[in-house]
Amino acid sequence: MTDPITDSIATVVATGALPARPAELLALIDAAAVKLAETSLSPETEPDLLAHTQTAERIRRRWDGVSSRLLVEVSDRNAHRTAGYLKPHQYLSQGLRLGTREAGRRLRMAETIGEFSNFQGETLPPRKPATAAAVAAGTVGAEHALVISAVLAKVPGCISPEVKARAEAELAEAAVGLNP
Repeated sequence: MTDPITDSIATVVATGALPARPAELLALIDAAAVKLAETSLSPETEPDLLAHTQTAERIRRRWDGVSSRLLVEVSDRNAHRTAGYLKPHQYLSQGLRLGTREAGRRLRMAETIGEFSNFQGETLPPRKPATAAAVAAGTVGAEHALVISAVLAKVPGCISPEVKARAEAELAEAAVGLNP
């Protein structure tokens, strides 16, 4: 069964009808969020409300990935220094007023799924590629990713990278159907 709303969104994305620049996309998302906050949900049926809640959660989970990508760029380019902060953590906790705990959580998330650059300017793959893909798809969120990372941190160093990669992929796949 097809969903006309999802199909129309896929068409808009496929045809390139959305803006290409990050600033324009962010303005569009911000405007949509403002409009949605002003829109009455009263006329919606219960099944529609449940579907909307699932869509909103998928968007939030994808946004965890977008937020991590932005943080990676801020870190790689030292943009936090342009804003007057010595470290990305300070920028998040003080500049964005997230507080220390949330700033640390977001940094750990970015370290888990982000594509950082090395000293030669080459983009490195995410430390947890299957988890990064699941976050990008909106099937798992930040808490899932952080739990996966914490579990894998307990794997002994003598275990081969291949086995660790397989374990990460299996954990990411399992996380789709589990609570963090």
